[in-house]
Parts: sequence; C-alpha cells; structure tokens
Amino acid sequence: EVFLAFLRTRPDFADKIRNRFRYIMVDEYQDTNRIQRELVETLATERGNVMVVGDDAQSIYAFRGASFENILRFPETYPDCRIVKIERNYRSKEDILDFSNDIVRNFRIGYRKNLFSRLGASGRPAVMRFFEPENEAEWIVSKVIELREKEIPLNRMAVLYRSAYHSNHIQTELTRRSIPYVVYGGIRFAERRHVKDIVAYLRLSSNPYDAPAWNRVLKLLPGI
Repeated sequence: EVFLAFLRTRPDFADKIRNRFRYIMVDEYQDTNRIQRELVETLATERGNVMVVGDDAQSIYAFRGASFENILRFPETYPDCRIVKIERNYRSKEDILDFSNDIVRNFRIGYRKNLFSRLGASGRPAVMRFFEPENEAEWIVSKVIELREKEIPLNRMAVLYRSAYHSNHIQTELTRRSIPYVVYGGIRFAERRHVKDIVAYLRLSSNPYDAPAWNRVLKLLPGI
C-alpha cells in the first residue's frame, strides 16, 4: 500500500520503476487483492504490456482479501487483450473432468471452459457425504483396506486433501488400524510436538518409570 502511494505521488520514482519493467506477468491472478490489482495497473499505465494467468474457478483466498473479480474484469481494463483458454488437462482423466465441467457449468459468472483430456477414462468419481470427520476417515481407511485386499499395494494409493488439518482424523484412523503411511508436504500426526507431549503424559500414567517420557514432560515445565 505504501509502495502504491509512492507510485501515485512521486512521478520521478514511478518512471524509474516503470522503465525497469517493460513487460509484466502475474500468475494466479484470481488470488490477487484490490491493492495488488491497482499496483499492476499503475505499473503498466504507459505500455499496457500485461499478461495475467489464472482460473476464476479456483479462487480460494477470499479470506485474506483476494477478489476473483480482478480476473473477470481484466478485459474491461484492457479492452484489446486476448483471452487464451487452456482447456486441455494433462493431469486428470475424462471422468473427473466431465464431473468438474458439470459443476462449473452451473456458475452464473466466469469464463466458459470445457476441460478435456486425452488420457482416457478410469471410472466415474463417487461423491460421499458424512456428518462427522471421523465417519469420513473410517470410510476412507475402509476403502484403503478394501483395495489392499484386491492386491493393490499401499504405495499405489493416495489421499489428497486441501489443508493439513483435514488429515488428522485420517492419520489417527490409519494408525488405529495399523496401516503404514507416509505424509508428503507435512508432518505425520503422531510426530507433531503437541501430540508427542500428550502421549508422554499418557505413557507416564501407565508407567511412572518411563525415562524418555519423563525427559519430555519435565522440559515442558518452566525452570527445568
């Protein structure tokens, strides 16, 4: 915000900055906020050489000020811009994309797209609804066991989730059923500090002579 104010009130400063950047490219433009949009427009005032990349259907940062309207109104700010739609998907198969297209088709606003893939089909996705996260975790782990019994190795299975805390109940259920797993991009639930602290207390309640548990618990007390 201070930088934007400097650009608007100090023409000499603004000219130096603009001369350094002949072209401006912004990725994930659907997650930019108002100040970031105004900053881009101010820097591109003279040349207008701006390219933004983004997907209006993937805006998930409204909680921190992001506005998907930035990408929707981009053609209003730059009427001569060219819109290039990247509709071929190299990650997913046709069944998942058909499912996604049906959802996006109900959007009242946004850029119309029809995602497609040349990877073939692999079976229709299933949508499950659960009242509690514990029920969800039980179903997921039961599905893992079912697939393992069909001789599909565990290292060929994956559980994807948006935020790390969504995996807590799943990891607990996997541990409860003695199913080995690896967490990528985070720390395993049982390896987190606060979980180890509670487990140390529980171990001491069962065995007051547990030296490693005492070593962990005592370090939590001030002055020790």
